[in-house]
Amino acid sequence: MKTSIWRYLICFLLLFVIVIAIRFQSSMGVCGEQFDVAPKAYSKAWWTCPIEINRHVRKVGNIGGQDLIDVASTSDGQRFWVLTKTGSIVTSEDGGETWKKLSEIGVNANYSSLAISDDGVYVWVIAGSKRDHMGDGTTQLFISADGGHSWNQLSENLENFPYQSHVLGVTWNRVLKRLFIVGERGSISYTENNGLTWHRPYQPVNVDSAGALKQIAFSDDGQIGWAVGENTVLTTADGGMHWRALDSAELEGKSSTTLILSKRLTLPSFNSLHLGRDGKKVWIAADNATLFESQDGGRQWKVKHVEAGAFFSEILFADEGTFGWALDTGPGDIQTIFETNDAGLTWRPLPKRRGFRANKLLTAGGNLWVVGNMGTILKLRYDGSAPEVKASSIAPNIVDISVDRQSEKAWFVSNLGMWRSTDAGDSWEQVFEMKEQEESNRQFRSFVSFDMTGQIGIVLGNWRNYSSRLISTRDGGKTWRELLLNPSNENSLLSDDEKNIPDGFILSRNGKEVLVYTHNAVYSSFDSGLTWSSIDNEILNNVNRRKLAGGGFCELPYTQGSVGDVQIWKEQVEFLSSPFCTLVKKANADKQSQSFETRGGARSEGLVEAVTNNPLFRNTEVLNESGHGWVQYKSKSSYEVSWLSLTKDGKHGIAVSRRFGYLIASDDSGQHWREHKVNSDAILNIVRYSNDEKEAWLVGENGMIFVSDDHGKTWMAKTKYHRLPPPFFYAICVIVALIFLINIGVIPFFGKNRQVN
Repeated sequence: MKTSIWRYLICFLLLFVIVIAIRFQSSMGVCGEQFDVAPKAYSKAWWTCPIEINRHVRKVGNIGGQDLIDVASTSDGQRFWVLTKTGSIVTSEDGGETWKKLSEIGVNANYSSLAISDDGVYVWVIAGSKRDHMGDGTTQLFISADGGHSWNQLSENLENFPYQSHVLGVTWNRVLKRLFIVGERGSISYTENNGLTWHRPYQPVNVDSAGALKQIAFSDDGQIGWAVGENTVLTTADGGMHWRALDSAELEGKSSTTLILSKRLTLPSFNSLHLGRDGKKVWIAADNATLFESQDGGRQWKVKHVEAGAFFSEILFADEGTFGWALDTGPGDIQTIFETNDAGLTWRPLPKRRGFRANKLLTAGGNLWVVGNMGTILKLRYDGSAPEVKASSIAPNIVDISVDRQSEKAWFVSNLGMWRSTDAGDSWEQVFEMKEQEESNRQFRSFVSFDMTGQIGIVLGNWRNYSSRLISTRDGGKTWRELLLNPSNENSLLSDDEKNIPDGFILSRNGKEVLVYTHNAVYSSFDSGLTWSSIDNEILNNVNRRKLAGGGFCELPYTQGSVGDVQIWKEQVEFLSSPFCTLVKKANADKQSQSFETRGGARSEGLVEAVTNNPLFRNTEVLNESGHGWVQYKSKSSYEVSWLSLTKDGKHGIAVSRRFGYLIASDDSGQHWREHKVNSDAILNIVRYSNDEKEAWLVGENGMIFVSDDHGKTWMAKTKYHRLPPPFFYAICVIVALIFLINIGVIPFFGKNRQVN
């Protein structure tokens, strides 16, 4: 009897252990950054971290992947509003711990900024177009009187509303109950009745030549205000009723340091400002990372140069003025957040997060909040600890893919590196990181291609500290080496001369023939890249390499009969292919050039140029409005595409449409095309056939991978994120199971039958 009780008690304790383990592991957060390499097997992190499958598409929260462009909060830091690029509102009511979609404004516009009343009842959103050579910019103002749940657009016929200029900054003066806006043509406007009527307390003398005002801010008492912009600094002491412009002499003459404007006749361009709560502390960010600081309301100024060439688009400080941050929006998609913990005396850059671009900073609730691309919201504490990800849908922008169905190996390259799959694309692991471009705005595409065996492969990408680097493998990706076009010069591919940087490559199906093209040369190899020869420059001079770069169609037979659009398709193929194939034959007359594969790394803009400038795809059908029948596409004379892939026999073709989220496919050698929808809101990049041409693979932004086994008619999402318990949980389960089986007698205890003398 006692034995039975003990057994029941042990079973209960084992069940209790399992329940505790389940609850504990389910509450554990994932380890490391999204694009970090997985922990080494059997390390401490490996035992204790949850297992992530396809961590590169890890998502946090459920607010989607739209870019977030502005954020505001109540003074207590408990309620937040975030504006997306497309006009959606995301909110939090628990101090930023959880986020949800609140509403959509529902108007197609270029949204830029928002402001809220101090109680969060009224929310204003600004949208519009910038001033350009076609004319003045415009402004659209949307207002919500219920905290952002519903929206109304203010009429353009409102009295004195500045619709003839684009608004760049908006703020709410909570003491005087005035909404201020600033923008192009250097004017300041405000309303006291939620936008029904508008007043303009400041307007430059020469409106047509005035620079834009970018930001406006007020002190806590609502009386002291500052506004900055292009060559302009304005200040007010009466709540914005009257404004005074500062000139270069005033700033320079009252400086307590020796360098500010260096006898400039005009002020520099000011991008952002931060005004202390008492109105005495003022920080202004100017061009070239120059920070102007005043501790006495603008009577004396100090200057600080943080980093040469930086562009500070935003600066802000915590309430006491000790901790501060500045957002440097560099070239392209590169940006850096600088931090100070000594009131601006010294600044240091914060570590960058791969794939993340910050758009707006906010201090609230004793924390720094950062919103940016792909639905990302970060929370940073003032103590310098690692940021907490409160929401994110960051994923790689996949630009090329190679799939070998026989070995089930697949590879893709993206803006964040290269990944490999050994299970036909179900799960992926990172192989290489890719260098982000910080020094050049030059557009660059990455390509990956493997031969029919899946053993020989070439990748073009930004690897380690070099741009446009070719690497190859001859053992299915186990080892990699750099491909040098000129082995006698070890730096031939790493030259600073941009003309020598590879633009693309084409790999033959047997993996032996390789062709690499640069801005001023074309190189060919017949031994998988071990040795190279350059193609005669005289031949190159007779060929347009931008059109040549779109090649890779040499395998398409030209002898088959054709009528109608097929003939046009043939002409387009010959337009791209014939010069390319002829070039290879002329350059290697002593060797028989083999066909180069369609799926090689063709320079995308060359292909796009040739496709869109030719009358292709006129026989294209799209679904009718009911979705149950096909009608001729009549929007334009031809259907525009951005990428085209063909099977070897030329019978099947799939093209990525310029219509967002669509492709077109043909099963009759291009005589007819039909449009098909892909169930994704991401931008489509490239479609490729697998090595055996039985599947087509489609890749794009947001880590999107789709596969089709019917030549593009239907598509299935391939990459999904899964979080599994950490290995220690499974170890506990095994131990508990063994104890349970021993307890009930299924497994005899090793000492149970021992005789005792």
